[in-house]
Amino acid sequence: FIDEYPADFYVFLDDDTFLTDEFLNELENINSDIFLPQISCNGVVHYPIIKSQSIQTITSGLTLSSKIIKDFKRHNNKVFDERFDLYGIDTAFCNMINKMKFNYEISNSIIEHDLSHISSGNNDFREVEVLLSNSASLFPYFSFRLLLSVGYGNLKMIKKLKFNVLISSLFSIILKRTIRTWRF
Repeated sequence: FIDEYPADFYVFLDDDTFLTDEFLNELENINSDIFLPQISCNGVVHYPIIKSQSIQTITSGLTLSSKIIKDFKRHNNKVFDERFDLYGIDTAFCNMINKMKFNYEISNSIIEHDLSHISSGNNDFREVEVLLSNSASLFPYFSFRLLLSVGYGNLKMIKKLKFNVLISSLFSIILKRTIRTWRF
């Protein structure tokens, strides 16, 4: 929709994100091409996470200028990595920010978002989706931590006798995109 609706800034939201007046007021005075909200779940701030000059956050509340969108498109042809469906888009986006060393601004205000891994705990659906996302990310965004996560996730699927998920994971690794051949 970015190409269809020209604007100076775009705010990306999920249906389970609750905005505050403070956040909306901050949007009127953004001084950066990438504006990241502080994200809380159940009253505790969880994002963004900043470690050794790299950032990780979720895309809900993310605000991008049309200028930075053009920069992303020039480097990657797309703003978001469309190989991912539910999980992985945020991580891939942050990997791009970190790799390209783009500057960003973090909001002073906090927005509330339902983080399923916090509010609902770990469930089978989320576990499978995260495994498939990590599998698709393994080669494009390789890290030892990611390799361990995929290995451990696949071992869990073997233990649970979910061989169809294991096959999906292997195809996701090979094709570098989320592949689903499984059904619950």
